[in-house]
Amino acid sequence: MIELDEVYPMVFYGGSAVFAVMAIAFLGFDYLQDLSKLTIAFTIFAIFAASFLIATTRETLMKTVFYLVSAGSYLLFLVYVIGRFSRGTGDTIIFFLISAGLFSGIGHLLTSRPELIPDKDKVKKILIGLTVITALLIIYNIAFVTMSFTVSLEDTVTFNETEQKIGEIQITKKGYLPLEASEAYIDYCVAGSERDLPTRYRSVGDKSFGILPETYTEDITFELDEGFLEHNEETEGRERINITRNTVLQVVEVDECSSENLSEGQLGVSIDDDWR
Repeated sequence: MIELDEVYPMVFYGGSAVFAVMAIAFLGFDYLQDLSKLTIAFTIFAIFAASFLIATTRETLMKTVFYLVSAGSYLLFLVYVIGRFSRGTGDTIIFFLISAGLFSGIGHLLTSRPELIPDKDKVKKILIGLTVITALLIIYNIAFVTMSFTVSLEDTVTFNETEQKIGEIQITKKGYLPLEASEAYIDYCVAGSERDLPTRYRSVGDKSFGILPETYTEDITFELDEGFLEHNEETEGRERINITRNTVLQVVEVDECSSENLSEGQLGVSIDDDWR
């Protein structure tokens, strides 16, 4: 029969492992989200490896706690890697098979080859090495892997089709780590309209950069619903917006898209702060 005095410590030690894994999840998936996905993946994997090594030097319940933290950290690492690096089902299967082999190897090491497990002095040196490498990678990421944005708008736009180029955005990535441009949106407005301008928000710069430095350019387009120009040519009254075929509007950038900030004949373009 299990004594309650033996159960209580297990509950609290197990709870501490759960909270530690939750903290690691928030660290990797939220707090460090602006860093390179390679940096985040390495950091979570380093925590997995460090927790495992610490577990091999502990006794009784503390050993179990660190093994649980290690296993939980690896699960987070696997979820992150699949979500960020997998390009399909085939990659996911490979990640799972590699993980199965890794855990089988660890189990074999613990049960059949304990002499291969590093002693406490070697564990300390390995932990110091992991800490230094992780810290240097994060520092390099923050200091040298940067993203800059340049937005240029056309002076005017003439409406002959439903989709018009009104400018372009240039994204320059410096440094040698993969990085992703945050998704941003553009809003449009015109002066004196009695109804919403029928444009679609357009995601600009949903772009993943590789390890090498790179410059990427994408057009900013103003999109009207299909048939809008024809409809506007035929419609009279308060609902009409004075945009028909061959209408020329001046393109201006505004902090907030509101017709009150514009003069007649202007097209206002509001860009997310991420791109300013």
